[in-house]
Amino acid sequence: MYNVIQVACGHYHSIALTKDGRVFSWGQNSHGQLGLGKDFPSQATPCNISSLAGIPLAQVAAGGAQSFVLSHSGVVYGWGKNNAHQLGLNQKTSKEQIFKPYSVGALRNLDVSYVSCGDEHTAVLTKSGKVFTFGDDIAGQLGHNSSKTGPQKIDEIDGPVSHVSCGSYHTLCVSASGQLWSFGHDLPQHTESSASESRREKRRCIDLNALLAPNELLGVQVSAGAYVNFVNICQASACASAVTSLEVLPRISQLDRGLIEKWKSAEIGSKAQQNAKREIEEIFSSPPCLMASFLQTRSDVSMNSFVPVNLQEAREVLKELTMRGWIAEQINSSLLNHLFLALPRSSPHQEALAIFLLVPECCVALGAHRIPSLALEFAEAVTSLSKGSSNILENYWSLLPGPFLEQIVQMLKTCVSAILP
Repeated sequence: MYNVIQVACGHYHSIALTKDGRVFSWGQNSHGQLGLGKDFPSQATPCNISSLAGIPLAQVAAGGAQSFVLSHSGVVYGWGKNNAHQLGLNQKTSKEQIFKPYSVGALRNLDVSYVSCGDEHTAVLTKSGKVFTFGDDIAGQLGHNSSKTGPQKIDEIDGPVSHVSCGSYHTLCVSASGQLWSFGHDLPQHTESSASESRREKRRCIDLNALLAPNELLGVQVSAGAYVNFVNICQASACASAVTSLEVLPRISQLDRGLIEKWKSAEIGSKAQQNAKREIEEIFSSPPCLMASFLQTRSDVSMNSFVPVNLQEAREVLKELTMRGWIAEQINSSLLNHLFLALPRSSPHQEALAIFLLVPECCVALGAHRIPSLALEFAEAVTSLSKGSSNILENYWSLLPGPFLEQIVQMLKTCVSAILP
């Protein structure tokens, strides 16, 4: 039984994200929008998108026949219909149909915080409040006049944007100052002259501040449908501060300070302890949940020269948690019974393999008496990696500070010593 926290719907397909970080898709697959591969027909029941295993995801999004996921690290993956370049991929992978998730390289260094899809166009919002659009522009829905096919910034909006939403042939953007911008229109016009006309005329700006008393506007969410829009204005009585798009979405399970303190204060045999055991198992059984707990900001550093997890923080938190014997035992059980089996062994995606940097920290924190059995499982997982995944992990190891790499070596030496007569 899966706990679904997000659902996104296209024309004839749906995508769901579960609390333990898995992604499921179902419906029509004629354009590869399910992300399952070329040989999969349409699916009447949800199917796990295995190629996304291990990636700590923050959002799922769906358009007409294209699909996206956004990771907690800000990496965007897209697949499905690409006839109008709505996936934002480079020319090498710019086929009309993409059947498995691809990392969108053009968005990698933009620090994307939210993705929204229209019929055949896409908009992304960055953490700094910029909006980039790409795909079909027949109705002027991209908000710019660029003839380039890749993601292009909308320059017309004054100030940072706090929310973005795509309808079938239009895009809505809310600026932090309370301006609601719309680009495109309700029905596509298929002649060149009407498309040009729409770009000039189908741009609107409404000042939402005019609808409220002074200082009442704190946050705005917009939702664009095929031919209808909704605006939710958050006033002082409803919220304390403005929110950005991603902050209102349910997130996958992950550690935070409140959860750690709750576990530490749970009394043996209490209901609180039973709840804590379930939460520990959920996080320490799931590679994406464990990864999401210790991610660090990439900033402008290339993914090829960056370790995406904060190993020092992980070491300190795990040391703190394992001081409680029952917590240590629950973590140990979760690793042996679930996490090692769920480790991605043939992932083409770099960030999925960073879990192999966190696992040794867990093993060592659980104590010397547990290391041999845990290290053996870890070693078996590493040796079963595909060539591509193994190369990614080797690159990560080459980037590790000396003390962290040495700890992995010493852990494996302990395992070997325990096995040899």
